[in-house]
Amino acid sequence: LLGMRSLQSSFGGGPVHVLSSRQGKVLHRLSDLHCLTLAVAVAVEPATLMALQAVDAINRRRSPFGWAIEALAYHGFACAAAPAIFGGGLGDFAVVALASVPVRLTLAACGALPQLSALSDLLLPIVAGVAAPSLCALFELDACHAATATLSLLLFELPGSELLFGATELKRGNLVGATRLVHAVVLTMFMAVALALGWCLAALPISRLAPSPPPNPWLPAAAPCSGGATAELWPALLQNGLQLVPLEVSFFVLLGVSVREMPSAAGLLLLTMLLQFFLSHSALPLPGP
Repeated sequence: LLGMRSLQSSFGGGPVHVLSSRQGKVLHRLSDLHCLTLAVAVAVEPATLMALQAVDAINRRRSPFGWAIEALAYHGFACAAAPAIFGGGLGDFAVVALASVPVRLTLAACGALPQLSALSDLLLPIVAGVAAPSLCALFELDACHAATATLSLLLFELPGSELLFGATELKRGNLVGATRLVHAVVLTMFMAVALALGWCLAALPISRLAPSPPPNPWLPAAAPCSGGATAELWPALLQNGLQLVPLEVSFFVLLGVSVREMPSAAGLLLLTMLLQFFLSHSALPLPGP
């Protein structure tokens, strides 16, 4: 759940209980609440007050990994997304590693200050839009590398799951899915506008630089936009699989998935992404003459 959220829960004819969740994604709490709901549903005479007390105890539970590991996972996810998802090279990795610091500080400030909590969806793209092109200009990388770095920084914040669940619920005839779907689309539009604003702010000092700056002897030549991917299919598939491992570990840490539930979910996600990589990079026979 992103931002301040309230959830009303009740068991049977018991009183309505309100839960408030702070900013962050808390799947470990949702998993325990799901188990508690199933236990109450199959119970012959459920103890409503004890169930509500258990709900409060689950909601007060902190992350199973701690803030330090979560901060490291946030940087690791963004850095791993550049080569694993967008096919970036070493220069993209370095840009994302440096640019993720102000983005993470902005996210922490939005979580600590209620005045900034409602603006987190706008502030994060603005900071990412300023940091990524500025660092690419500093490292003398092409503009396409700025796009790779920016998308890597914002990948975890994009409402992809909300779009997917909203479309699925709408297909099944649930009108709540329409609200979820429209919210995700509007949020994506706001993030795009904020990202464009960040790029414009970054272009102001960059445009004053020399059009052809002298090459920096301490930096390698600017890498092509295609990154450093392997040409052959099977070595590229193995390389992508190795790149996906730190990405998935960081992803599940950020979601708060417990260690005992992580291997099965990570294995299924790894197979799915490798299959998508194989289908998109292999020469499949097409029907017809």
